[in-house]
Amino acid sequence: MPPAADGHQELLLATEVHRRHDVGHVGATRNQARAAVDHAVVHLASRAVTRIAWLDQPPAQAGSEAGNRRSSDDLDQPRTDETCNGSLRVLSAGKLLRIKGYGLALRAFKQLAARHSSAEFVIVGNGPELPRLHGLVDKLGLRDQVRFVDWMARRQLLTQMYASDVFLFPSLRDGGGAVVVEAMAAGKPVVCLDVAGPGLHVTPECGIKITPNSPEHAVQALAAALERLCHDTELRLRMGRAARTRAQECYHWDRHGERLQEIYVAVLKE
Repeated sequence: MPPAADGHQELLLATEVHRRHDVGHVGATRNQARAAVDHAVVHLASRAVTRIAWLDQPPAQAGSEAGNRRSSDDLDQPRTDETCNGSLRVLSAGKLLRIKGYGLALRAFKQLAARHSSAEFVIVGNGPELPRLHGLVDKLGLRDQVRFVDWMARRQLLTQMYASDVFLFPSLRDGGGAVVVEAMAAGKPVVCLDVAGPGLHVTPECGIKITPNSPEHAVQALAAALERLCHDTELRLRMGRAARTRAQECYHWDRHGERLQEIYVAVLKE
């Protein structure tokens, strides 16, 4: 399948999902809308408990049940300002599904690798797309620069994050994208598509968001973002610091409690 057609399948799938979601909400009554918001707030609160409880827990051994939860150490560890010395170590992580956009990411990385032979792309995860992605890596001639790593304990993934320069998350539809927040907490700038959860987590100060107008545009824009961060060390480090600050200010348990209260007050005033 040609790259453009492959990319169009990914974008069309995401577009159709969002279209159905929007149509389903048209014509909702005021009470229904309020109930939907209330349900969403409760849902987010339950996710927040899972996501943010790590700020108040001690670190645990990798591989244990507790080690796969979040620890306060994630935001208490000092951020290291490594430089990529003319290359870039790009990290991505997640389930390998078509809608996650890894095909777009590999094609974007190809453009970076053509100019920086020492650049490296590490993809952590597993899933049904793995064989196709292996084939794409071979087709693009990236076997020496792209590495797939199977699922690992969360503490090991955090180690991978700290050792990377940029976190690339090309998902076309991801309601939560908690791994993006973890990369931000590790002080890494995020390059992602400006959709769903990641599009809300990442601000212009802490990463680069791409509007997926077309597969070709998405690939070119992702590649340009990676090139920019590789070329401009100060920008990369500044975005990393801003990402960590945002994680501290917006995803801490106390901050979530305050924000949920603000949402309830705003909804009840309507």
